[in-house]
Amino acid sequence: MASGSRNPALSDLFGELKDYLPSAAREDEINYVRLSLGNLYQELCHRYIHADRKKNIVAFRGTCKSMFFLIRNLHYLESGSFAVTKRNLKEQVSEEDRAMLEIAELPDDYDYDMAFRIVFHWCQRAFIRTGLI
Repeated sequence: MASGSRNPALSDLFGELKDYLPSAAREDEINYVRLSLGNLYQELCHRYIHADRKKNIVAFRGTCKSMFFLIRNLHYLESGSFAVTKRNLKEQVSEEDRAMLEIAELPDDYDYDMAFRIVFHWCQRAFIRTGLI
C-alpha cells in the first residue's frame, strides 16, 4: 500500500483506530477475557440469586450467546489461533469448550439446573485457565 493511503477495510469515517489508540498488548487481551468472563459469571450468579426461576430459564440461553466471543478470545490466547467462525472455533477447541458453544442452542425443554451447573463450573475453570496464560 502506498505511503499515506489507508486500507478501507481497516478504517471508518474517522480514520484508523491506530491513529487514536495505542496498539493492544497481550496483557490487554488477557484482561479482556478476564473481564468478559467476570461479567458472565456475575450475571449468572446475580440472576440465580435474585431473579425469578422462570425469568432465569428464559434468559439463560441469551446470556450464554456471549460464550462465542469469550471462548474465541480465550482460545486465541492459549493457542495463537483466531477462529473467525463458530464452526471453525468448534473444530479447534476442547470438547468442554465446544459444549459451552452449544449452550445457547439448547432446545426449549432443556434442563436448566444441569445447564446452569455446567456453565457455572466452566466459568470457574476458565478463571483458572486465564491465570495460566
